[in-house]
Amino acid sequence: MPAAEGAAAPGRVSGDPGLALWTAVAVLAAALPISRVILPSWLPQTVLVVAAVAAAGWAVRRSARLSWPIVAEAAAWLVAVTVMLPAAIPRLVVVPSLDTVPAVRAMLGAVGDELLRGVAPVRPTPALSWSITAAIGLLAIAMAHVALTARLPLLAATGLIAVALIPSLVVPQRVDAVYFVPLAVAVLLLLRADTRARDPQDGLAHAASASAVAAVVGVVAVVAALAIPPFLPQPVAKAGTGIGPTTTIDADLDLGASLRQPAETEVLRVTTDAGSAPYLRVATLSSFDGEVWTPDTGALTSVAAGLPPLERSSAERVAGTARIDVTRLAGSYLPLPYAAVELQGVDEAWSLLTANRTLVTNSATSLDAQYTVSWERPAPTREQAQQATVGGEGAPAQALELPALPAVIPELAAEVTESAETPYDQLRALQGWFRGGAFRYSLEAPVEEGFDGSGVEAIARFLDERAGYCVHFASAFAVMARTLGIPTRVVVGYLPGTSTGQPGADGAMTYSVTSGQLHSWPEAHLDGIGWVAFDPTASLGVPTNFLPEAPTGAQTPTDELDGRWATPRPSPTATATAAPDADAADAGSAGSARTSGGASTALGVAAALVLALLVPFLVRVGRRRGRLGAPDGRRAEAVWRELVDTAIDAGYDVSASESPRALGARLVAEAGAPEPQVALLVGAVERAAYAREHDDLPASAAADALRATRRAILPRPADRLRAAAAPRSLVVRPSVDELV
Repeated sequence: MPAAEGAAAPGRVSGDPGLALWTAVAVLAAALPISRVILPSWLPQTVLVVAAVAAAGWAVRRSARLSWPIVAEAAAWLVAVTVMLPAAIPRLVVVPSLDTVPAVRAMLGAVGDELLRGVAPVRPTPALSWSITAAIGLLAIAMAHVALTARLPLLAATGLIAVALIPSLVVPQRVDAVYFVPLAVAVLLLLRADTRARDPQDGLAHAASASAVAAVVGVVAVVAALAIPPFLPQPVAKAGTGIGPTTTIDADLDLGASLRQPAETEVLRVTTDAGSAPYLRVATLSSFDGEVWTPDTGALTSVAAGLPPLERSSAERVAGTARIDVTRLAGSYLPLPYAAVELQGVDEAWSLLTANRTLVTNSATSLDAQYTVSWERPAPTREQAQQATVGGEGAPAQALELPALPAVIPELAAEVTESAETPYDQLRALQGWFRGGAFRYSLEAPVEEGFDGSGVEAIARFLDERAGYCVHFASAFAVMARTLGIPTRVVVGYLPGTSTGQPGADGAMTYSVTSGQLHSWPEAHLDGIGWVAFDPTASLGVPTNFLPEAPTGAQTPTDELDGRWATPRPSPTATATAAPDADAADAGSAGSARTSGGASTALGVAAALVLALLVPFLVRVGRRRGRLGAPDGRRAEAVWRELVDTAIDAGYDVSASESPRALGARLVAEAGAPEPQVALLVGAVERAAYAREHDDLPASAAADALRATRRAILPRPADRLRAAAAPRSLVVRPSVDELV
């Protein structure tokens, strides 16, 4: 048959705007996952560069030969990235100068160091943002050459999928539909645009069919990608440094994504002879504006001169010493037990925030740090704690500040503490209420319900749903305590590590702390005692419960808080206000949730498999409807193609050299097809192929003839069911152009 109008001439490439557009969109979609490890401040300028490259290539492809589009794209890329160079890099307005290349080379070296020491998610410098933009621009040129010049869009799609997977290999993560769906849609539209560009008229005739097929394939791919990975072995972070194997804490209570990582990484080791490992604090957050908790700032003390003394306390203190070896934690904070009184092995780059006794730096990193710390924490008796007042000079003013709150928060705080007589009893009542069985620990429910945060609306939603993780428990406890006039703050840090079982020569034990033990808990200030940690998170740790004074001559009372230091995982230990099996019930609820999640995932996999089995049927139905709905001038050929596919589905061998008249005669003789209807279809396709002018086959007559012929070729319901469920024509397809 004649070549379709609009086909590219020999030596030229297609200038189809749809193909160029979707190639550029697919490149950007493949780059989106990078924002999981490098914050997306680079994205706007990257969109501009990719758009410039795509526009230049499309403009030249409309009229130029094969060698010119890539030249135009390279020129557009060079101008765009030169304009976007950081201000410190020399250039001649929109083109590089002699000094540009060495300056860029030095800048790229600094970018390499930034990536090596950076921790996901990295806040990019202008140099890193420019490097990402330039690299994605080059990727756009390469993909345009593959998809538009070489006309291999499937190969381009494979390359883009590989690029999109790189961030997940660097930082192991679960499949995220936010990044997967745009890429899947862009690739499908790229393939559809290529099909239409090859045969514009046929593409228009089958637009509805192609859209239906793309939608079905896309749904199956998304469901499978989200449902199947939980059953597969999870990736494990590799040892080393840099973005992939290290972790960090941004100290802003945005811990949800970190806690939901599929693979845990050891971040540090603690060696101590104190009998158990301590909680390790990284930062405290006292200021709360209703939306976010802000890490504390204030006066700094150089550690070179030693640590300042602790505030006065009327209570006894429990002392301990530990050596901490940071293995894969990079950041501007050093983990410390509370309250540190002596440090060894920490250089002058680190300073102590005197208000909360945390270590910070602006010029170093915690990665590979090795230091020894001694600490003393308050250990009052229950009577001392109950006699303590609140609101004295020891607590900062922001520890009592509150924004406008939903009424449910102060109402519940008053209700839960109604029978408590002292601030300490109120704190114990709140802690026992959270841990008493009404709440459950969940890393998934907050995300599903859309309140993965710590603001007042998130707290109110958490109090209603009664499911969340440490951030929700800690922030709700702190705000509710403030409504009672008790100064509080929130702490970010790590649960105690798990013993390695390898005691040292002096009896000290080593504990391994992993990224999964990232935690948050509240502290309350009691006058004369200081900051006291509480742990309201259901099924984690052991609650604070000071023991009463020992009788005369008896052993000095200890604090049940000692036990919590050695409990890095959910514990069945109960509080004085909680039912004996409260934590066990919480653990059971978590197990039920996991079982429910597993059942839901299994249903998702089953649904994906069912959809996958339906794909051939839906594709075949969409193709048939598209052909029957072909416009005048194309209908006879489209209906004949449908008849050929029907014969193939029925099991007939169709030769590529067999003419329509010969195939029609064979179907009449061998399959008992109705001769008048077959003759009608044969005559129509022959006139369409050879006549200069002809009237196309009416739509109703074409549908009736095809229906009658199909009924004869597939006479039994079982034959029609088999042909519909497993259509051979999707795999065995002779060239229809040669047939006619």
